[in-house]
Amino acid sequence: MTTPTVPREALSLEVKPGMTPKKIGEFLRGARQVAGKTQVEVGKKMGVVANHIARFESGKVEPMMSTIAKFVKALGGTLVIRVEWDRQGRSKDGEK
Repeated sequence: MTTPTVPREALSLEVKPGMTPKKIGEFLRGARQVAGKTQVEVGKKMGVVANHIARFESGKVEPMMSTIAKFVKALGGTLVIRVEWDRQGRSKDGEK
C-alpha cells in the first residue's frame, strides 16, 4: 500500500456497512505512516506491543472504536465522527 499524499489534518475514512477489517487496517497504517510513527512508537503510547498494531493494520483483528480512538490519539490526532443525512432523513448510504 502506498502512503496517502494528503495533509495529516485531512485524513478521513468513510465507514460503510460491511467494511472489512482489512480496509480499516489499511487506513490505520496509512495514517500512521503519514504521521511519521513506527508501530513500536504507536504501541508504546497505546500501552500495547507492536505486534498488536501490526494485527490491526493487517486486518487480522478488527479494532473496536475505543481502540481506533487510542490509535489516533497516539498519532497526535483526534477521532471525529460525523453523521450526514439528506433532506429525506436518510443517511448518505440511503438507509433510514
